[in-house]
Amino acid sequence: MTVSTPAEIIYPDSDGQPMADNPDDNVLQGWQRGDSTLRPIPSSHAWQSPLLKIRFVIRPDTLGVHFPAGQRFLQTVELPQALESEHLRAE
Repeated sequence: MTVSTPAEIIYPDSDGQPMADNPDDNVLQGWQRGDSTLRPIPSSHAWQSPLLKIRFVIRPDTLGVHFPAGQRFLQTVELPQALESEHLRAE
């Protein structure tokens, strides 16, 4: 059996119909590849990829993504600050 990370993120509109990605809705629907089909990942507050071992956690205001050891992936807006801090530490 081949397993992969979610293949698609769908954000439903108020009628439950799929629409363009809208992270403000904070609704996540993931799909897991099976033998020859995609199966929906059951709704829960957390899900771990069997292949990559990264964890997806739905929080009230955002989606958290964590490395296998538990460290959180940085958000795009956090990367420049982390880079600068690391640069200053290295000097």
